[in-house]
Amino acid sequence: MASPANGFVLVSTAAFAVFLFGLYGHLTHFEENGCNMTYLFEYPQFVRIPLDDEVAMRHRRYGLYAFAEGSRIEKVRAMKFDGIPVLFVPGSRGSHKQVRSLASVSLRKWLGSRTPFHFDYFALDLDNDHSGLYGGVLKAQTDFLKFCVKRVLSLYRGPVAAKPTSVVLVGHSMGGLVAEGLFLEPDFDSDQVRLIVTLATPHTPALLPDQRMSAYYSRLAHFWSTHRVSMKNLTLVSIGGGARDIIVKSSQTVSKFADINVISPSVSDVWLSVDHYCILWCKELVIVLVRSLFDSVDLTTRQITRDAQLRRDVFRYHLLDRSAGKKYQTSVHPKEMALWSSESGGGWTSLEKNQAVWDRPRGIATTSHITVPLATAADTMVVEGINHKTKDWLFTCRADGSVNGTRIW
Repeated sequence: MASPANGFVLVSTAAFAVFLFGLYGHLTHFEENGCNMTYLFEYPQFVRIPLDDEVAMRHRRYGLYAFAEGSRIEKVRAMKFDGIPVLFVPGSRGSHKQVRSLASVSLRKWLGSRTPFHFDYFALDLDNDHSGLYGGVLKAQTDFLKFCVKRVLSLYRGPVAAKPTSVVLVGHSMGGLVAEGLFLEPDFDSDQVRLIVTLATPHTPALLPDQRMSAYYSRLAHFWSTHRVSMKNLTLVSIGGGARDIIVKSSQTVSKFADINVISPSVSDVWLSVDHYCILWCKELVIVLVRSLFDSVDLTTRQITRDAQLRRDVFRYHLLDRSAGKKYQTSVHPKEMALWSSESGGGWTSLEKNQAVWDRPRGIATTSHITVPLATAADTMVVEGINHKTKDWLFTCRADGSVNGTRIW
């Protein structure tokens, strides 16, 4: 006769085996990586930026680097910067070298599109700190980031009107929290950062391994809850990796303080889940981020626009609502559109048949209005558009009035 102790051992062993089986399935059964790799076209180099003696002594383990590639290496070595500064903050056990994909694709876009502006990429070396497991390093990292923002801005010479006054922050994983924690510093000028992009950042922790990390999260939550409404000039974008990221789940990347929360499978022209580190080099996603940055530039100042609403519209377009080409244009995406007025006019066409074709071989020079009768509100209609240069061309509404005998929407 089996003893109760033996029965307990058998049940415990079986339960543990089921747990291991489930854990194995959780760690191995997810969609394959569909991202293309980003490649460097020229030899890269990370040039160390000298810091003030006091800062260097205070943060001996940390460093600040500038990314350079090909012919731009000598210019960066000479500390000559004339672009828009972007500062990368790595996450737990992260490296400053992880900025290379974003920086290299940005350089290729500048060379290809010949814009009158470009981006300068900088990155923090945080000595591969385990910031995801030990909260004691978060305060030091935040303090170092504060000094580096000021140092990056001090590198730019020339007329005051042409010098950048703000830095774009891109934070990966815990680096995103450090970027947000920058605003906790009492002597930090919040106008020096107008745009933060967090990648796979756990805005909601899965676990709090120590009291210091718990306190850091609590301080962040309290500060942002209290001050987010007044921080109207700051744009915060949070991007998660989706199902492939088994380190930081999609639900953790959602921030109630962000202007935009999105996961990579939902991003237009990406539609792919990425793992925790792939999010930094996934070509499809990196290209979308670079396009968003370029479209956020004010061509007058050649810096990131001060118009917070425009920044939000640009990132929303590229990440959520892309309905036209690769470039956001306010002329294509106006806030309001007058479909008809007695002054603007516009032709009206009524299509009464179940199947009808409306074509204009010579193109359309003015707004055109087409009415299609629907027997009931539940009726459906299929519209096929051919040879359109943009996707954002169709607006629908109900014709329920008339002006001068002309029915309007």
